[in-house]
Amino acid sequence: MFTTLLSLVVSLFIPHGLFGGALPVAASVSDNISGYAWSPNVGWVSANCTDASPACSGTNYGMTVGSGAVTRTLSGYLWSSNIGWITLNAADMANAEPNCDTLGYPPCNPSATMTVADGKVNGWARACSVYASGCSGALKSDTELGGWRGWISLSDSLTYGVLANGTDWTGFAWGGGSGLGAQGSNAVPGWISIRGITTASTPTVYGLRATGNAIGPRSISCGVSPGSGPTGVNGTWTININSTQLPGPHSYTWYGTDYLAGDSAPALSGSPVASASIVKNYPTAGVKTGWVIVTAGTPGAQYFVNCDGTNVTAGADTGEAAITVGTFNLTGGIAIDPGNAGVAGSPLSISAQLTNNGDTISTPFKIRFEIDSNADGTAEYGLPGVGGIAGTDVASVTGGATITGSGSWTPPLPGTYRLRMCVDQDATTGTGIITESNEADNCGAWSTGVTEFTVNSAYDLSPDLPANPSGAQQGVSMTVNGTYDNVGALIPAAPSFGVRFEFDRDLNGTVDEQSTIAYFSGAAAAQLNIPVSASWTPATQGSSYRLRQCVDVTSVIDEGAAESNNCSSWSAAFTVGAPPAPPPTGGACRAVPSVSAPDRLVTWQITAGSISGGLEPFTYNWESLTAGSENTFVAPTNGATESHTYTTGGTKRARVTVTDASGVNPPLVITCQGYARVQVMEER
Repeated sequence: MFTTLLSLVVSLFIPHGLFGGALPVAASVSDNISGYAWSPNVGWVSANCTDASPACSGTNYGMTVGSGAVTRTLSGYLWSSNIGWITLNAADMANAEPNCDTLGYPPCNPSATMTVADGKVNGWARACSVYASGCSGALKSDTELGGWRGWISLSDSLTYGVLANGTDWTGFAWGGGSGLGAQGSNAVPGWISIRGITTASTPTVYGLRATGNAIGPRSISCGVSPGSGPTGVNGTWTININSTQLPGPHSYTWYGTDYLAGDSAPALSGSPVASASIVKNYPTAGVKTGWVIVTAGTPGAQYFVNCDGTNVTAGADTGEAAITVGTFNLTGGIAIDPGNAGVAGSPLSISAQLTNNGDTISTPFKIRFEIDSNADGTAEYGLPGVGGIAGTDVASVTGGATITGSGSWTPPLPGTYRLRMCVDQDATTGTGIITESNEADNCGAWSTGVTEFTVNSAYDLSPDLPANPSGAQQGVSMTVNGTYDNVGALIPAAPSFGVRFEFDRDLNGTVDEQSTIAYFSGAAAAQLNIPVSASWTPATQGSSYRLRQCVDVTSVIDEGAAESNNCSSWSAAFTVGAPPAPPPTGGACRAVPSVSAPDRLVTWQITAGSISGGLEPFTYNWESLTAGSENTFVAPTNGATESHTYTTGGTKRARVTVTDASGVNPPLVITCQGYARVQVMEER
């Protein structure tokens, strides 16, 4: 079997026109497996529509590994341009076979799973082309099936299987080798290679890639050291196999550019991670890659692994993904002025040029920056170690090119600084991975003159502890007052920043309510006791309210380390009173007696029980609605009743304004009607 499977991973071509057809049930584009597998019978098998060009045009599909502590279930669909959709859904595959649960046949209720501990994938997939319609239910006739019933096995116990090897899935699945199927010989997948390499003019690794729940434990890894060197350099290729996750016995075969080769020599050693290394000399320049095919178990399942430098256990890497061979000389160049907008305590973008004076470098390398704070030509900040200032890794640089490297630094103090960059140097260790003809020129010259830069004093807004509001009542809007300070540099007028008050109503230190936000434009340097007010409506009553004041709640002022003091401490507890009584409503009033003679006393009074709501005691203000001075009520007119002696006859009217004791409710105006008319009859 070894020769058969090996031919699958090193003798491929890339076809065109991969996609087409309609998905029975669309899958999510957020599935956590992508990439391609390969079958010599049916060609490329796509695991996710995001790999197509354009991505997911017309149909979304993909395969997913679900969650689980011990096993995780696979679901979704794959696509083959020759046999159409392939399902991993247990519900689709539930069509019972006559011989299910017997040797050589799938179980009666097949599914596909990944074991979390070792990353091994077990179970079944099924080609939808065997169904009479869609991707489930009744099958086509035996004549139409041509002897193949669509099953694809993801592993057996001894000779093949699919493995989640970290983020790289590898191994083989078996789609059957007998029967032509309704479409002829290309309807039966045979061996399906999950990971391998093409044999085009530029070999390219293909395979399924995992994210999230689909990532398995790293069982096999390989890499090379050093990552670069001059022509004639020796590259040491190392393979690691975790025998706990992938039990042996193990054998391996190396492949790679410049005829990298070797079969299980030297022997693997070590436990539980077994390792072995070979040395390859590279007399010509270029990027040299490698990969390895591992056989595990008896008679053994095969797994293709492309070397990427990832270790199977915590600790040092096994090496780089490739070795770049040539004559290299990286030099640090001119530092670029970051301007005078830096603020102490806030991150500042820094950059400088670097030049590759040698051959093209395709191995990623690191850069670091150094800062001189007193113009003495030595670095006070950024030396290798705890204070190292790392830049963004450089992926590659062509020979003779000058590019810009960048990073970030947080100045601790205001002042004038100078900058330089060191190429191919780790910020922690100070070491590099590119073997150069001149290692002494990796650090550029210090920036001087116009390329020096200034760091300003930090902005620092600080709120004062606000006084507790008095007279707070549930549901009643009120104004809360406080002050804050700007103890740092001048804050420009734009953009405006917000200040608000926050309330903790149960003394547990969490914010339960907030005031409105008051906005301010700028603040003078060292300006203290800046007044602020905002409105707040208490949501409930209680005696356990506290408040604090917070500045720059809209996060527009970069205060660096001073952001930590943007909220004051909590105040002492205060009480929010009960909500006010509802305003008085209703009401009726009348005159007693309602018919009277001149010069007799008439009393206006409110009908008992006619007023609802309101907070007692009430106050009253009576008014006459009848013209003429003889009808005007004589002060005081604020009693619960109003008595008046009318001297002339006619219909008399009155009204009363009732105000409750809440201080916030609107008054109630009652116009006396009905029996509230007074007919004063003159004597004859």
